[in-house]
Amino acid sequence: MPKDYPKDLKLYEVWVETYYPGEFSKVHKGTSHSFRFVKVGGKFRFYGLTSIP
Repeated sequence: MPKDYPKDLKLYEVWVETYYPGEFSKVHKGTSHSFRFVKVGGKFRFYGLTSIP
């Protein structure tokens, strides 16, 4: 994030589970994705994405 963003800036995160543990196969641990957003000027803007197997 740029240095000029306010110190009280909030990041929002949404987790989506795409495969539950054992759903794909018996040994599969599941998969989920995190979508991150920041609210700037009253609007949400995409900030980043993380995936975990």
